[in-house]
Amino acid sequence: MKSAREKIIEYLKDNDKATQVELSENLQIQRSTVARVLRDLMEENTVERVGTNRNLYYILKEGMTAEQYDNISSEIKKRVILVEESMENVKEQVDNANQNINKIYIDIISLMSVFVAIIALIITNADIVLKITESNIKNYLLDIVLVNLSVCICLAVFVILIRFIVLKPLSKKK
Repeated sequence: MKSAREKIIEYLKDNDKATQVELSENLQIQRSTVARVLRDLMEENTVERVGTNRNLYYILKEGMTAEQYDNISSEIKKRVILVEESMENVKEQVDNANQNINKIYIDIISLMSVFVAIIALIITNADIVLKITESNIKNYLLDIVLVNLSVCICLAVFVILIRFIVLKPLSKKK
């Protein structure tokens, strides 16, 4: 038969930690015997008492004191908090980068529309210039001004529509 000491040590190996009540009930050893054996094991530096009053439990010492265990535990908690804060920072940076990318897309589309309008002006003016001769330049001068003005107005309306009706809702979604 195993002694109370052997049973307690084996139980702590299997369960990492236990209270006196838990040891007494699970091993069917009188509580006074459990208390005496635990006191002897603590004097031998085999078992360590961890916690206070309501949270008092016993662990096997395997090269680490309760204070070291608590220090490691608090250090891990600190590092977890730092990682969580870093993750929040990374999330904010990713969100900012996505917003900047959307702004760049908006600017690229606006520049493309300006480029298309400039090409349209060049083609329109080239067509008019081919029809002009010295004798009828006065007749086409007003047409040139009106066509260029109407293309510029269309361009302005087009850019405004793209910027505020199509692209602004897209930038808010992200």
